[in-house]
Amino acid sequence: MAKDLLNLRLQIVPPTSEYRYFPAIIQASNKSPNHELRIRRHNSRKNTTSPRRRKFRSVEGSILSIKRLLYYVSSGRLETALQLFDKMDKSDIFVWNVMIRGLVDSGMFQEAVEMYYRMQIEGIEADNFTFPFVIKACVGLKEGRNVHSMVIKLGFDEDVYICNALIVMYAKFGCIEESERVFERMPVRDLVSWNSMVRGYVLVGDGWSSLMCFKKMQTVRAGLDRISCVSALGACVLERRFLSGKEIFCLVVRNGLDLDPMIQSSVIDMFGKCVSVANALIHMYSKCGDLEAAREVFDTLEFKDLVSWNTIIMAYAIHGYGAYCFGLFSDMINEGHEPNGSTFVSLLSACSIAGLLDDGWEFFYSMKRDYGVDPGIEHYGCMLDLLGRAGNLERAKCLIEEMPLEPTSRIWGSLLAASRHHRDITMAELAADRIFSLDSDNTGCYVLLANMYAEVGRWEDVERVRNLMKKQGLKMTSSCSIVEHNGVTHNFKNHDKSHGESYAVYEVLDILSRMIGEDNLHSLGVSKLKLVESLKARGNSPMFHSVRLATYFGLIKTARGQTVLIRKNVRLCEDCHSATKKISLVTKREIVVGDSKVYVLGASSTRHRLGTKDADGSRRLKCGNRKARPKGLASHMQLCKK
Repeated sequence: MAKDLLNLRLQIVPPTSEYRYFPAIIQASNKSPNHELRIRRHNSRKNTTSPRRRKFRSVEGSILSIKRLLYYVSSGRLETALQLFDKMDKSDIFVWNVMIRGLVDSGMFQEAVEMYYRMQIEGIEADNFTFPFVIKACVGLKEGRNVHSMVIKLGFDEDVYICNALIVMYAKFGCIEESERVFERMPVRDLVSWNSMVRGYVLVGDGWSSLMCFKKMQTVRAGLDRISCVSALGACVLERRFLSGKEIFCLVVRNGLDLDPMIQSSVIDMFGKCVSVANALIHMYSKCGDLEAAREVFDTLEFKDLVSWNTIIMAYAIHGYGAYCFGLFSDMINEGHEPNGSTFVSLLSACSIAGLLDDGWEFFYSMKRDYGVDPGIEHYGCMLDLLGRAGNLERAKCLIEEMPLEPTSRIWGSLLAASRHHRDITMAELAADRIFSLDSDNTGCYVLLANMYAEVGRWEDVERVRNLMKKQGLKMTSSCSIVEHNGVTHNFKNHDKSHGESYAVYEVLDILSRMIGEDNLHSLGVSKLKLVESLKARGNSPMFHSVRLATYFGLIKTARGQTVLIRKNVRLCEDCHSATKKISLVTKREIVVGDSKVYVLGASSTRHRLGTKDADGSRRLKCGNRKARPKGLASHMQLCKK
């Protein structure tokens, strides 16, 4: 009845603006079942020639054009939509908004911005519906600031939808301070506003601020949805906050996101219904060192998309499951998913970490040959790591020279790291020269080169490299290791004595150093004796590295049978790599140390004893029975239900 009254109203009272009733007209004409009324109305129009009726016919023609335009835009036929748009009366902002939104939704951002400028040239003033889509379409910071200036000029700087778009835009371009200013000036903030800030901090790599913002939005009761949880889990990945990730996991369960009300207590069903949250959890758990939990989340998914497969393959890769990644890849292909560039980055990383040279070459050539994926700079980087681990430094150098892409400083950095591992000073100096020509501020390059000179006793060259660093105003990145206990993150630096329990930590250090034989310098061999004495004289003994202190603290605080999980911000040195395995063996405790690239497992772990060998010959985790699912996450699910 209401729709019929609307149709009658259009006969009796013509609209004061041609497009005022377009949404209602389109909706009513599409859904109204009363065709006879429309026919009578149409016939009555034929017999009149009054000025009012002629104007109404013009409006009716415009309505039909708008309906066609909306249809073309919604169905993705943008070329046809643009042709129709050029023939239409463009005096109203509505048709411009339709086209701009259609271009943005189709990913044609540059064309959308050009449409906005064209609208300005033709004298049409943008409204509050225009700017959110124009802001989203901005492909450069300068362009975005110009649009922001127009927003302020027209008085829309307090519109919540426009402000939300501005927050995301500035974060996308790395200007999180601008996002904060927009957010703080908003008179009203909705859930999207908070989500935009939480996500914005993640985009700029500030996981800590993201988590603080997430906690604040819970304090002010701003709400919670899937986007909030996915962004917060991304922040946990950045900060390696494993326990914080579990707390957010509990919020997901307690709020029943994407679950049927009858099964809100079932976490397994939640993962099956919310693939985006599950993918974020898989990534977070794997980055935090809990591969078992990551695998259980993956197994609970009813539908696994390509991101799910890529994430779990990379999870096994960084934990050393080289051969098992190949089985996952086969399963993915059998499920009907086409691999992309990220898939092959994961596979090549697995080959590199496990030292599987032949398999690495096979995947590298198979990318283009079998799947049409062109190798990118990341794939060449993985192959260089693989060749470097295998000791084929000359072949690695040739691969760089044969690359169709311009090598970056990270590419040459892979060769430098391999040169240090195999103690090839000549190749290291060549790689360092190329790095300095591309990135003179690369602190890691200076440090690696200085360490190589120190290992062979070339102290004059060590001082020369250090002086170059001083001239460039560079400082070494401080090594830092973290361990979580009862929800609190404990940070340790080299020779750190600032911690409240340093006395106990150094007591354990003294005991375990003797147990693993580190107090006996002669056990290191004559070639290393002078180096160790020199390092001690310079206050840089590996015995007091941050990862050792964090490990000892973890052993003190965790119960027997619990895994000690350590995170390190830079690569683990060879001495600490070896010592971690020895400490795990003598204490009969499972120790997992994750550095900036991979995870090292302690030698006493059952998983470790089942493992395969690394490229350097040390033991590494190997997968067990897929059906023997771990119980760690299952027990956590029970806590979430309470």
